Amino acid sequence: MLEELFKVTKDGVILKVEVVPSSKGSEIVGVNVWRKTLKVNLKSPAREGRANKELLILLKEAFGYDAELVSGAKKRRKEIMLKGADRETVLEKLKKFSKI
Repeated sequence: MLEELFKVTKDGVILKVEVVPSSKGSEIVGVNVWRKTLKVNLKSPAREGRANKELLILLKEAFGYDAELVSGAKKRRKEIMLKGADRETVLEKLKKFSKI
């Protein structure tokens, strides 16, 4: 099930993320099993790219890889490239964030 949240490429792993901007705090909430996304609350508002910047910093800290926005710059659902990441590492981290 968790493998549906990401796709392995030659450059790293593309992770499907759903963000909730203007939240009380910034944190990875867990896995949305219906939408097959990693749910992330962000304190920053969705204005002038502030929430996107905060998301990339948060994911870099959580996964240990540089993060780059691939798609969804103006949407709640986004795809984020974790540069140089591998399947096993991402899967292990996702297990920590999921309640499965």
